[in-house]
Amino acid sequence: MSRHTSLRERASQVPGLRPLARRWRTLWRSSRAAFAHPSIGSFMVSEPLDPPPADDFTSLLLDHHGRLVHKWLHYGRAYDRLLGEYRTGFPDSGTRRPVCFLEIGVSHGGSLELWREYLGEDAVIFGIDVDPRCAEAGRDDLHIRIGSQADEAFLRSVVKEMGGVDIVLDDGSHIASHQRTSFDVLFPLLTAGGMYVVEDLHTSYWRGWGGGFRRPGAFVEVAKSMVDGMHGWYHRIPLGPRSRLAKTDIGSISFFDSIVAIEKKPHDRPCTIQIGTPSF
Repeated sequence: MSRHTSLRERASQVPGLRPLARRWRTLWRSSRAAFAHPSIGSFMVSEPLDPPPADDFTSLLLDHHGRLVHKWLHYGRAYDRLLGEYRTGFPDSGTRRPVCFLEIGVSHGGSLELWREYLGEDAVIFGIDVDPRCAEAGRDDLHIRIGSQADEAFLRSVVKEMGGVDIVLDDGSHIASHQRTSFDVLFPLLTAGGMYVVEDLHTSYWRGWGGGFRRPGAFVEVAKSMVDGMHGWYHRIPLGPRSRLAKTDIGSISFFDSIVAIEKKPHDRPCTIQIGTPSF
């Protein structure tokens, strides 16, 4: 018996090791195939081929010299359109108060530093991550809590500590089931007029993350179904829980390359109006 065979046999006797190895191989093959594919390989460069757009978020990103940040350059345009209005605070009863921002996925901590620069010194900024090492990136004005985005009790406890949440940015595990759980827990807790953003939505097309083209449960498909839910007033197709929520509590769903932003805006049944003199 060869040494290699002996190690393989011994490894097979370790409880849980075989499923873990299969999971790792699936993730590796999925990411390797995606990044090596000729249709997208040209995007995987360390320097932009053309100067990036002069939006505020991208300008701050390119001037950042703190902890490591890893962002797609085209996200800046989306964030300026989606979140630029919150830089002066969150609208509340005719005034503006400090915005409460929660990022899922801290990693090295540079993204939280960037959001501090973007949203201003008064914003309440929290980040969560499952990796205990991420706690080192915390500071007096950047609060980091360690826990899983799939842990409902943990998510609720963080929002309670924050005193409410206006913006959620999911840049966490990118695993479809985690994205769904986080949305199901946090969106109902979101302030009316707030925004729920899911980043790196391209993983919805990768099987290693629970995705796949038009695969049920991938978050891009969840978002598409909520578009149908928003229009539930005009059809009689049975709606699931998220789509029913969209019918009454979602004001807009905005898609960008690898980003979806869902605005919480409770509303009643749509109505029409006719005003003016008929022409014929």
